[in-house]
Amino acid sequence: KMYAVKIPLKEFFRLASVRKLANYLSGILDAAIGQQKNHSVPLEISSTIRDHYPLSKQQQGIYVLSLFNPEATHYNIPSAYQIRGPLDASRLEQAINSMLQRHNALRSNFTLIEGEPVCVVRPYKNIALQQKIVTTQEQQKIQVHLDEFVKSFDLENDPLFRCLLLRCADDLHILALDVHHIVADGTSFQLLLAELHAAYTGASLPAVEFQYT
Repeated sequence: KMYAVKIPLKEFFRLASVRKLANYLSGILDAAIGQQKNHSVPLEISSTIRDHYPLSKQQQGIYVLSLFNPEATHYNIPSAYQIRGPLDASRLEQAINSMLQRHNALRSNFTLIEGEPVCVVRPYKNIALQQKIVTTQEQQKIQVHLDEFVKSFDLENDPLFRCLLLRCADDLHILALDVHHIVADGTSFQLLLAELHAAYTGASLPAVEFQYT
């Protein structure tokens, strides 16, 4: 018979052997069977702002794997876009900050509280768009900047959304973006790009009804 048993992360790392894990699980199951009741607990939905939030199953998996390999970048979602024509860098910076202000996920960090991984939403702070000047003839230098831009995230301390603007000419720029998969996926990232474009062009954006953390 199978049982769904939740093991706190601190216990998982403390119980370093299969035997210890088995003994730990056995104790939990014995207690659970003795206290089992035939009733369900209703799901409570609250809009109350909290100090921290629980993680989804997928986020828990990403968090644990990231702890084992903190220097890895396979959970990064990097992209780069060539922008032709005049670009107002200050306006782009404002559009990026509007996204950060609107979406809690882009201001989230992840840490352990009482042995459990949780999401902590940081207060909004205006950021400066990182900019570098290159020329179209410096293809190798452009590639170096893009390669250096993609680096591992510290889930507890780093902003999990990064941006870099390379100015190649007055009418040619490269915008590089990178976000950690623990706060976004391919679909949500495309929606963020559409919102960034709308904010830059001055289009009105609907209120954010739900925050996903």
